[in-house]
Amino acid sequence: MAVENYDNETVKEAVNLVNEEESTATVEEVVNKLAGELPEGKGNLAEYDFVTTFTEVALVKDGETSFDNEGEVVAPTVTLAVDALKGVNPEDLANYLFMLINPATAELSFIELDPEAFDAEKGEITVELPFLGALALIQKAE
Repeated sequence: MAVENYDNETVKEAVNLVNEEESTATVEEVVNKLAGELPEGKGNLAEYDFVTTFTEVALVKDGETSFDNEGEVVAPTVTLAVDALKGVNPEDLANYLFMLINPATAELSFIELDPEAFDAEKGEITVELPFLGALALIQKAE
């Protein structure tokens, strides 16, 4: 993952914190680094753990990576194949969220997973993203 493409130094640090080999970073640590406090409306995010490291959802044109389209926000609907979701019971998707970070502004978004847009056999999920950026799967600890 090429964090050097990110405009925001704090985002670079947060993504690297999670993506380091043998990382023990918590969701709460990353959120606190980026926002200073846990956002409301998604439950207690301190109860969540990272299932995956961050990966980029970006535009690539002529070998150049960007997270907008000439300054305009890109908010795509994407289908993602996530090995960690293979075989998960669709009813259990309520325990998962995608954490998305805007690499320029450090804005956080938490995206719920819709069982209707999920193929458990393939681990594929279709989600609407409010912007492009660094994406990780988190799960509520049991």
